[in-house]
Amino acid sequence: MAICLNRPKFNAQDIARQSAVNHVWKIRMSDKTKVYVAFFWHQHQPYYTDDMTGETSMPWVRLHGVKDYIGMVDILEKCPGMKMTINLVPSLLKQIIDQTENGREDRFMRISRKNAEDISDEEKAFILEQFFQANRQHMINPLPRYRELYIKRERTRDNHNPLKSFRDLDFRDLQVLFNFAWIHPLEVRKDEGLQNIEKKGRRFTEKEKHYVLDKHIEILRQVIPAHRRAMESGQLELTT
Repeated sequence: MAICLNRPKFNAQDIARQSAVNHVWKIRMSDKTKVYVAFFWHQHQPYYTDDMTGETSMPWVRLHGVKDYIGMVDILEKCPGMKMTINLVPSLLKQIIDQTENGREDRFMRISRKNAEDISDEEKAFILEQFFQANRQHMINPLPRYRELYIKRERTRDNHNPLKSFRDLDFRDLQVLFNFAWIHPLEVRKDEGLQNIEKKGRRFTEKEKHYVLDKHIEILRQVIPAHRRAMESGQLELTT
């Protein structure tokens, strides 16, 4: 059994031309060769909370929690023969507990919860600047109204007062769609209420908005128990 790896040497000029991207390594091995692969996922979030003021500046614990962290376990449950290791760092775990058990909210959540008719011009500017932080191909474009608002934001960005181009219902739809887009599709499939909101697509009510936001906390609360179940089943090894 032999493994032959042909790897050329690149000089600076080759690298500049990105020739390495087009080069294919050739590996020859017998059909009986086993390749052992370990899947190790490092789930890390910095500590975003200022404990002196209580302000949590960024939403990434919550958003990645309801999308990637719970989604990872959802997918693992559908593949019972697969095993992996996940590292959940203490700063992430503490912030999950703070948001699900201690009532702490990040700035994005607080602004999302406000009635669209009551948000200030400063908060409206914040929404237009920050609430499109999502992958355009996979998260914005699949939601037609979200894509429509994104295009509108881009077209009016250089206006003297772009806020005048957006109505209260536009801001409410943005409050809903930004948060909805971050929920993992497998979690949407589990929930009829979320499916109905996706089908409706636009002109959301405050009640529908709060349904999405409350669902964020409900899903985030499942992250730690879901990892524990996967560990107890033998599919998952946890490190911190």
